[in-house]
Amino acid sequence: MHNALSGAGYAVTRFSGADRYATARAVADKFPAPKAVGVATGSGFADALTGGAAMAALGQPLLLTDPKSLKG
Repeated sequence: MHNALSGAGYAVTRFSGADRYATARAVADKFPAPKAVGVATGSGFADALTGGAAMAALGQPLLLTDPKSLKG
């Protein structure tokens, strides 16, 4: 995918972390002063998929969390 996108003239930046939570944090760190932050469970694909699309439309980051780490 990287080669196809860069070959088509797109600037590609790779983000990585020790796990999905760290990778989401690395992406969020690239937002200098977000006005909002989305939060989704990192254990369910659907939550991250829909939350990611919603936050992308707003130009804001999405953080993933372990459902056991938040109370409420």
